[in-house]
Amino acid sequence: MINIYTCIGSAQQNWVVRWNDTLTIQEGCLDVTGSSKLDGALIDFGGCYSHTDTEWIIGPHGQLENVNSGLCLDDPGNTTTIGTQLVQEDCYGQPGEIWAVT
Repeated sequence: MINIYTCIGSAQQNWVVRWNDTLTIQEGCLDVTGSSKLDGALIDFGGCYSHTDTEWIIGPHGQLENVNSGLCLDDPGNTTTIGTQLVQEDCYGQPGEIWAVT
């Protein structure tokens, strides 16, 4: 499961956008649980398969959109509370959907 946590610059917080639009870290990918296309589906850490549920594109405003569902990576409620489980939701451009990608 992928949760909100304070940025401390650790290797576990440095996700890499790969050539195939996957977000990877330490041999794993950010994916949508069960390849769901529904709002509120949980985001998890899983294997890097050739499935669109592990592919994310960077939107024009810094949102990360899942290729399979077309939904955005979201901090539900824009809480920034440590331990909050990330989900996918409709792309509304709220602060909890905007991510720093460098």
